[in-house]
Amino acid sequence: MSTGCCNEEQQYFLVTIFAYSGAVLLLWRALVFKPFKLFAVALHEFCHAAAAAALCNRVTGIEVSWDEGGLASYKIPTNRVRCVRAFVLPAGYVGSTCSGCVLVIASAFTVGSQVCGILLAAACAIIAVYAAFGRAASTKERVLLFGVRGETDFDAATWPLELFLLLVGTVNMIYCTYDIYDDTVRRKVARLPEMH
Repeated sequence: MSTGCCNEEQQYFLVTIFAYSGAVLLLWRALVFKPFKLFAVALHEFCHAAAAAALCNRVTGIEVSWDEGGLASYKIPTNRVRCVRAFVLPAGYVGSTCSGCVLVIASAFTVGSQVCGILLAAACAIIAVYAAFGRAASTKERVLLFGVRGETDFDAATWPLELFLLLVGTVNMIYCTYDIYDDTVRRKVARLPEMH
């Protein structure tokens, strides 16, 4: 007798998401999750930079540090309204959370997972090239960024790609949730970032 809630594939999807969430929370400080968290930080800062650029500001840089901090810096032209920070600041949280949701939803569909896999591989390739020839802090950071790029290669079997995208999306959403909690609820010292 069926409950009518979920078919077998949907149950597998939900169990996998809960298993990934539990594993991510248990192994949060493990080095194996470092590249995923750095990718989440890079995506967060990219969303800040994209919002700043969309509001006609000049993005001067995106920094991602080894301690999982980041900074998207931009210059506001003198003839522009100064309230752009009110739009740029939440763009990192909203954009990175939505991208995590897109990865999780896309992992449920074959074509969606392939498209997101290609986009993720391209993004990781750009980050890896920048890490190799840019200003990456150490060899360890370069190796971990190349490791994320290597994990996104896929072949005709899509289930490994779907599982990987589900993991990346889950890590990204958990990291965004933690970052929002850390920046808004847990923080005791009020700070106004000059550039975020």
